[in-house]
Formats: sequence, structure tokens, C-alpha cells
Amino acid sequence: MDSVVAPLCFVTTCKGRLDHLKQTLPLLVAVANTRCVVVDYGCPQGSGLWVQQNFPQVHVEFVTDDAEFCLARARNFGARTVTSPWLCFIDADIRIQPGFANWLNEPRKPNGIYRAAPIAMATWGTMLCRTDAFLALGGYDEVIRGWGGEDDELYLRMRNAGAVELEIGR
Repeated sequence: MDSVVAPLCFVTTCKGRLDHLKQTLPLLVAVANTRCVVVDYGCPQGSGLWVQQNFPQVHVEFVTDDAEFCLARARNFGARTVTSPWLCFIDADIRIQPGFANWLNEPRKPNGIYRAAPIAMATWGTMLCRTDAFLALGGYDEVIRGWGGEDDELYLRMRNAGAVELEIGR
């Protein structure tokens, strides 16, 4: 990542979802005053190489030591590289709407956990929070393998630490 610290960094992961990433990453990169991290978690289609060739401004992390996808670990890998004060976890198949960029200019509560509105299963893991708060809690629990449940467990720990759950776009 370059030396300019953007206020927000998107973190997305990819294993077997390059077709989705090809549709969604351009939308993320187009958001002004943000950065992106893509975690290639042993993606058989070589998503990380594709990102490096097509979006050299995007930071790519490669995870090559785990055959089974672990979303918690993938997101933690990406988050550890973030220098922005805010980070947004977003799945490779989530298309952000044009209004999302406008929302970024609004004041945010430092103890907020912002989730996509309306909260639905399709966007369940999309979450924006302060990077320091996320790292202070130790990130996602990597004991939760595969995907599913890691986000609920993190949201609970964040609320127990005093975070307030809010919705992006409302």
C-alpha cells in the first residue's frame, strides 16, 4: 500500500470467486479516498495475480498454507495490513451501491459497528468498524473454520466491549 493513509480500507477475500471479484472490485476501487486489500486464500483461479495485473493500487495478501477456506483467518490476514482508521469487510460477491461513497463523508461514531442496510443474509458479513477496535479484540476467532458464525461471534464481542450496532445507509 502506498504511504497515503485513506480514511477507509475495504478488505475482501477470494477463494474460487474470481468471477464475482471481477464484477465487484472495480466498484470498490472507484470509491474515492479509500484503499482495498484482497486476500487470495489459495484461490484456484489465481485471483491475487489477476488483481495485481489489473489493479496494481490494490494490496494483495496470499494465503497458501491452508487448503480449507477459513473466512475468519482470511479477514484477519487482510485487516493486519490496514493502515486506515476504518475498515470495511465485504464479501467478493457484494456490489456496493453508488450512495455508499456519499455515506463515507458523514460523521461516524467511533464505537460503531456499521452493517449494510437493510441487514439481510446476502450482506450479513459486510461490516465497517474502527481498525484499532477490531485489532484490540483480536479480530475474528479463527477457531471458527470455513465460513458462517464468525461474524456473529465478533459482533457479540464488539457489543460486549461497548460498540453500538448501526446500519450503513440509514
